[in-house]
Amino acid sequence: MPMQGSEAPEAASSEGKSAPLRVDAQRNLRHVLSAARDVFGEQGYGAPMEEVARRARVGVGTVYRRFPNKEALVRYIAEEETQRLTARAREALARDDEPWGALAGFVLRSAAA
Repeated sequence: MPMQGSEAPEAASSEGKSAPLRVDAQRNLRHVLSAARDVFGEQGYGAPMEEVARRARVGVGTVYRRFPNKEALVRYIAEEETQRLTARAREALARDDEPWGALAGFVLRSAAA
């Protein structure tokens, strides 16, 4: 599930309960997600997971430990981006009572980012 706000990603513990990721695991996850966005943006969906790992400067096992396959990684990124854009759209609506103005502001700010 994508991270929301300051919510830390979690990993399953030996008891089956979710526990916060260690600091190094959180850092690795951020690197993997950033690298995946770059790699898939440049090479498309056909890009190998090994290239994501190489750019993230982690082992491919680190990528597969968090994401069992490419589809899971791409889905995670898409959900994260959808949440980010949804939050930005809500902010635009809060700034401008007029829907068309809010939409225009949202599009302009999104294109500038």
